Amino acid sequence: YARVDSEYRDGTLEVMSAVIPGETNEEVVGMAHICHPEPSANDNASGCGALAEAASTLARLVSSGRLPKPRRTIRFLWLPEMTGSYAYLANNEDKLAKTVAAINLDMVGENQDLCGSTFTVEKPIKALPGFGGDLAEAILHMLTKEATNLGGTSAYATFRWAVSPFSGGSDHNIWGDPNVGVTCPMLIQWPDKFYHTSADTIDKVDPHMLMIAGALTATYLYVAATATPADAAFLAGEMATRFTGEVDAQISTAIQDVARKIASGENRDDILAKTRRVIERRIRFLQDRKLLDIDSLVKLAGDSPEFAEAREEVKRAVTSASEFLLAKALRDLAAVGGLPGVHGLPPAWEPEATEADAAAQAIVPRRLYRGPFRTSAKDSPPEFEQKMKALGEKYGSYIHAARYLEYWVDGQRNLAQIADLIEGETGVRSVPMLVDYFEVARERGVFAV
Repeated sequence: YARVDSEYRDGTLEVMSAVIPGETNEEVVGMAHICHPEPSANDNASGCGALAEAASTLARLVSSGRLPKPRRTIRFLWLPEMTGSYAYLANNEDKLAKTVAAINLDMVGENQDLCGSTFTVEKPIKALPGFGGDLAEAILHMLTKEATNLGGTSAYATFRWAVSPFSGGSDHNIWGDPNVGVTCPMLIQWPDKFYHTSADTIDKVDPHMLMIAGALTATYLYVAATATPADAAFLAGEMATRFTGEVDAQISTAIQDVARKIASGENRDDILAKTRRVIERRIRFLQDRKLLDIDSLVKLAGDSPEFAEAREEVKRAVTSASEFLLAKALRDLAAVGGLPGVHGLPPAWEPEATEADAAAQAIVPRRLYRGPFRTSAKDSPPEFEQKMKALGEKYGSYIHAARYLEYWVDGQRNLAQIADLIEGETGVRSVPMLVDYFEVARERGVFAV
């Protein structure tokens, strides 16, 4: 048992910004959070240290002439987690429109054997078209070519790594918010047995993992600061190449679950119909977002004829791959369901219209804040906290999808359209939950209509 005597009070915290000057007024940004009064070794002294090493290495290479001066300024920020990003962005509106990309370092140094962690590139929010997640993923794949087999015919990583969809929980969910508009992946190691404990000490840090994080960060920032049309065309190709794996990662689990559910006694036709809906909507959603991500490369290197031709070729490849993946997924679904072919599958499930659906059609929300709203702000009235808690109890695990709402609100989409987009991104559909969440947030002053 413990009793904590605490209070809010005014205070100060030293933060730092450093730059490698470019030739234009555009910028790319690397950030790490330095908010803990006594930083733990991995959370987030490791992120701060890796960012500092990336900064000093790039500065040394540029000043010595081994790397050309970047076209865009490279900025490095060490800030309090999330609150520092809010403050920096609010005080630098003039830089925001000229910030082309960012990357967030959060807990990157874990000794994986001790901490049980996996080095992960977490991609940005889908609601903002952007190349950042794909650029970070492409660099990570290059860094995994560490060890070779006996014949030297293959190379692979000596550490655990993954690429994941957006989850949030750190500064990248602020920078990557569509009404902020800066594509921003996150580097993180997760899970960590010693997270937020006094056992997060220097012996839990692996210099090799710091090197991986620092090299990825430095490469990401320099490429984003210097990219040519040829670089953009190369990255577009990488985006198309990895699209198949991205779709498979999000579809295969749903198909694998079918056999388990049928074996447990659930109605086969209902399961197949609902899974078919997931497959068709998710693949269509991922295709549409990937095409927009490819278009966003114009911000990186302009729309030269060389890049424009490559971009259209890559977009055709994504569309073609999407058609193949849908056909394959439906064949797999039929096979797992014990059917002789796709023709035996029931139509995709469609939910019955409810009063909530009618209400959602009529609600076109507008956001009243730049950046995501912190529901845990210290001045939140108790009744708001109680209503949020009640929503969590009412909707259970579905409630996590509600936080995607504000990312998709653009003043033009209604709640029904936003529900479709959230379903495409997360696989969760609960229109009543979105309507209830919207009303609570509207009362709090987050949204208007």
